[in-house]
Amino acid sequence: MFSRTMEDQLGASNSAVNAILDTSFPPVWDISTLYASPSDPAIEADMGLLELDASIFSDGRIPGDDPAALQRREEIAGGLRRLERYVELLEAEGCEAPELKARVRKFARSLHQRMLAFDLHLGQVPDNAPAAQERPWIVAKARRLASDGLGAQREMQARGLDDAAEWADRHAKNLAEIRAGQKDENLIQLRAGLASPDPSRRAAAADALGHGLAGRLDALAACLNSMVRRRCKAQRIRGLAHWLDASRREQGASSQLTEAIIPTVSEHAPTARSFYDLKRRALGLPVLYERDRLAPWPGLASRCSWPEACALVLESFGGVSKRLRAAARRVFESGRIHADPDAGGSAGPFCLPAGVRPEPFVRLRFRGAVEDVLTLAHETGHAVHHVLSHGQGPLQDTAAPIMAETAACLSEELVLRRLVDQGRPQAALHRLERTMTLVFRQTALLRFEERMYAIGAERGFGSADLDQAWAGAHRAVYGGGLRLHAAAAHDWALVPHFYFSPGYVAAYVLGRLAAADLAQRLLHRQSGLEDALIQVLSQGLGPGVDKQYRSLGLNPNPPSFLDAALTECRRLVQQATAACNPST
Repeated sequence: MFSRTMEDQLGASNSAVNAILDTSFPPVWDISTLYASPSDPAIEADMGLLELDASIFSDGRIPGDDPAALQRREEIAGGLRRLERYVELLEAEGCEAPELKARVRKFARSLHQRMLAFDLHLGQVPDNAPAAQERPWIVAKARRLASDGLGAQREMQARGLDDAAEWADRHAKNLAEIRAGQKDENLIQLRAGLASPDPSRRAAAADALGHGLAGRLDALAACLNSMVRRRCKAQRIRGLAHWLDASRREQGASSQLTEAIIPTVSEHAPTARSFYDLKRRALGLPVLYERDRLAPWPGLASRCSWPEACALVLESFGGVSKRLRAAARRVFESGRIHADPDAGGSAGPFCLPAGVRPEPFVRLRFRGAVEDVLTLAHETGHAVHHVLSHGQGPLQDTAAPIMAETAACLSEELVLRRLVDQGRPQAALHRLERTMTLVFRQTALLRFEERMYAIGAERGFGSADLDQAWAGAHRAVYGGGLRLHAAAAHDWALVPHFYFSPGYVAAYVLGRLAAADLAQRLLHRQSGLEDALIQVLSQGLGPGVDKQYRSLGLNPNPPSFLDAALTECRRLVQQATAACNPST
């Protein structure tokens, strides 16, 4: 994939390359900067201070326009984040601390209940109140949450039903215990087999994965069923009609934006079918099954080093904005990246803000494949977003999922376009592959989730219902172009977002297609777009997705950028097909 020298490969300046060359690989973070260990006395001390700070909110009478109370509310949010993130980072390292996890979770829930009335009061403060002037996005979010006139008692009742963390834990525990195949492999090892160039290895991994899931399907379906029914009940308490309404309200996203996804992507479904037919022929297979979706393209396997990957990401940012590049470099030099290719634990790649520093903790397994480079770019996009928005404070610095994934997908798109511009034909295929994964596959997941909530609200479901809904969603997007093998009928059980973040998959679709539009205009130096992008990324939560998209030139109603980006994708698939079949 890469040519002889780093300068030839990346077009990188010597200074950018030298800044990364001294980075040891694999970089390993040090989470003891948060707490020394799970038994660190500082944990109990911090809980005690947070408990004391939260005591002023206990009677629910603190007015939302009290500047001192709002400042204390922010300090509590920051302290809770540090505790919660430390537990998550411990788990990512494979260090089980169940007692601490249960203690922190119970503590956090107690504090949130105490402060609920204050949070609702924030939605009633006038525009000229100090809170609205100093923390406008938090007040705007509170207004959206209070727009249906809910009182604190009803909202607390609804939140009491939202125990997604517990269901997500049960889901993760079931998957972590899976051991299958001749080598008694775990879930991560089995899924890695699906990316093998050897079709027999992929088939064996898929069969073993299906066998490993089979013994846990009823338990996983029961968890999902219980969670969905409780969420449907919480929706009714809140007076919300659609299963995505709570997410839309939280993010400030219109129904038109999310409702356009399924019909628009479905209209372009032949593009995905053409792409997978091209891949089937390239792999020399009579039928392309789901287990072959991640198979590497023949002749395109390649590796690059950690310094090369970092320099590529830096220069891709630098091609559109020196400010974005500076933020990305800050992430790489922070010492908060963990990229050990053989790291333990069951966590996939992620980016987590924690503590008072603006640089978040980033984790991925880096082995030098193109997919690893794109994962690095994706998580760096999240990290840059956090660095830029850190000044908003812990109540405002975390963006809505749709905006968060837009930033992350933009980072990927800039890297891919840089490789395409260097004349690397494989980069165009990788770019299409990412669109298939983040747009068409996620739309299939969204279709499944929509059906799941429809069934759950009506009568509940079992694993057979989920298998049927999964197959139906898959056929609606791929037709016969990408078939489900028998074991793949249970793959719904592998998607954690279904358990802890309903509708999150929509953020990937919108983020990927918005990123294609933004990257095109950034690279063509559209006047004012860089400044608008930096401003939006610096807002964190911001005024809501609809308004942030509009400020970037993306109309959310109707979201015409979806069709435009998918039309361009169709052209690229046709171009790739012609290149593989020059006679046509």
